[in-house]
Amino acid sequence: MKYKLSDNIQIDNFEEYIIITKKENDEIDLSKAIVLENVSKLIMELISQNVSEDKIIKTISSEYNIAKETAIKDFSDFIKELIEVGVIEDDRG
Repeated sequence: MKYKLSDNIQIDNFEEYIIITKKENDEIDLSKAIVLENVSKLIMELISQNVSEDKIIKTISSEYNIAKETAIKDFSDFIKELIEVGVIEDDRG
């Protein structure tokens, strides 16, 4: 499965973190900004590069030296949160 960024999302990428904001009526709402670091930052970078779910999980497992099962659970939980707040969408099309 692949995911894509929602159309109204802006990502500002900094060395150690990224900031995600939503655009509404061509204005950015900073009160709902999301700051991501570490593994969550890596996941967002890979999603924005159109990397598949399987490849993202393998990368997380390798980069952070964790079991694949742990990477799958952490990835799934994080993806659910991102979908709920409208940052990403399922891109099965």
